[in-house]
Amino acid sequence: MRRFSALLASGVLLVACQLDLPSGATAAGGDTTGSTSAAGSTGTGVGATPCDGKKDCGACQSCALNVQCANQAAACKQSSSCQGIDQCFAGCGSDAECQSQCYALGPDGESTYRALRACVFCDQCASDCAGMMVCN
Repeated sequence: MRRFSALLASGVLLVACQLDLPSGATAAGGDTTGSTSAAGSTGTGVGATPCDGKKDCGACQSCALNVQCANQAAACKQSSSCQGIDQCFAGCGSDAECQSQCYALGPDGESTYRALRACVFCDQCASDCAGMMVCN
């Protein structure tokens, strides 16, 4: 699995694997930070969403960011705080304490970044990216 190493500003999101954000994605319909649902976060069943079931976390993430999570990705790209959290996460690996410190550095972008991670890892890629994030 690829480590995250690029920046949102260059079109790449750092959420455990390198993700290519869609270049034309725009946030529609107002606030997208609360648009994820707990219903899709069980992770049961391979291929539970159109992107899941590829047996490749990176491929699933790219798919999700281009379709189901495009609004969350666009919202994060438009938030300097969210981008700062994303950049900070690049140096954390799986260190939860480091990730917590990243959220503390950009509190204004925390809900946007958490919504994006939940959309990708919990709602859309629960099987292909199992273990990348603790989903409720």
